[in-house]
Amino acid sequence: MRNSILTTIFVLICSVAFASPAVLYGSNNQEKAIASNPLTIGGSTGIISVDPTIYAGAYTTGMDIGGKITIANAVTSTGGTGIINSIVLTDKAKQNLPVDVVFFSSDPSSTTITDDFTLTVADADLVNIIGSIPVSSLDYINFADNSVATVKNQGLSFSSTTTTIYAAVVARGSATYASTSDLRLKVKIYKD
Repeated sequence: MRNSILTTIFVLICSVAFASPAVLYGSNNQEKAIASNPLTIGGSTGIISVDPTIYAGAYTTGMDIGGKITIANAVTSTGGTGIINSIVLTDKAKQNLPVDVVFFSSDPSSTTITDDFTLTVADADLVNIIGSIPVSSLDYINFADNSVATVKNQGLSFSSTTTTIYAAVVARGSATYASTSDLRLKVKIYKD
């Protein structure tokens, strides 16, 4: 009996791991087939980099940085789901500006998201907010003339009506950037 149970457990584990049909032998030696239903474990992971064009100048608290950011291929198919796991923000100007990165599941078309202007999200777009990820000045590590911030393990789940999601980066302090290409945002998404 113990060997029969161990064999059954082993076959179940193998059938899930290899997504193939398995045959089990019950206590009365009758074959019980497990339906061949491939099981996807984990989906895929996407690391999507976007380079917003920013104003080469000063930002203050509440201002949008880089306008509306389009994150294409955030999910594998139209209407797909995903989980935003982490973000990486590279800063060529070493400003280490605290920001909030606000994610939208669909185009926030009722909101005007303009670089170097205060962000005011329209009521109609609030329902499309996936969530926000705060980046503090302490999240940055410094190099000689630049810095990088990493915020991990966020778990923001979402579904998208297309394969694209959107973001806005909102300043939570003051900074002055030297170039229109001083920032880069990388988003790590677990795709279903």
